Amino acid sequence: MTSQRFASNTLGNSTLSRRRVTQAWAASLLASWWGLGRAQTPPGDPTAIRFGQSAPLTGSLAQVGLAFRDATRAVFGEVNAQGGVDGRKLELITLDDENRSERTGTNVKLLASAHRVAGLFGFVGAGAHRAGARAAAAEGLPYIAAASGAQELRAGTLPWIYNMRASHVDEIEAVVRHMKRIGLNRISLVFEYNSEGWEVRDALVAMIEKSGDRVASMSSLDKEGSDFSLSGAVSTVLAGKPQTILLGADSAASALRHHGAPGRVHRHVLHALQRGRNGVD
Repeated sequence: MTSQRFASNTLGNSTLSRRRVTQAWAASLLASWWGLGRAQTPPGDPTAIRFGQSAPLTGSLAQVGLAFRDATRAVFGEVNAQGGVDGRKLELITLDDENRSERTGTNVKLLASAHRVAGLFGFVGAGAHRAGARAAAAEGLPYIAAASGAQELRAGTLPWIYNMRASHVDEIEAVVRHMKRIGLNRISLVFEYNSEGWEVRDALVAMIEKSGDRVASMSSLDKEGSDFSLSGAVSTVLAGKPQTILLGADSAASALRHHGAPGRVHRHVLHALQRGRNGVD
């Protein structure tokens, strides 16, 4: 309860520095952890506050995983350079899961048993968040700042989850309201073919049909956003003559950037968006 109250109060105050946010967050988490009598002395520096991360350092989402890891290290380093949290350094232990959810579960067990972390942070990808949250519950660890819109992380069945992001349903509702407000009515979607992508798809369909319209077109990508998958998705979506295209998955955005023959794909996407801005159906 202390940690949840801190999170809402702190994140609502934009004047707080990253250092103060990180210090208070770590101290609040640690107080809860010690209060439950679950803290253990980790190997290495016995005074360090150690956090665990399972992230894709290799594979299709490596760019995102490395960005999460490096940004966290930078903020922790800034805090440590100014005295840490009550004189204790923050440490991040990162294990590579290659964007494979089965590896995520194994990594959480290693982080809990071998590295004895106080909490889990910085997981990447739909499967990783599901596997990570479940494994965290099994190990009795807090699952902090989950950047996932998955409904499972909000269902109340998994304890000690601190979500950083709105749910898919909330996000889609906000996006559709904004699109309607600025006159974009033909909305298309590219989503990843997995449970998280299906949540995004179902939320979009429900929201648009509620307003009396229909989705202009939809298509899905495989997990890797392969060239074959991308080609079909782009053709299908553009056939619906959309005014705006929502990218509803990590792989969708990555694929359009890295595999989509940028000259051709981006011209089509930008043309679709331009038609929307001009109010052309």
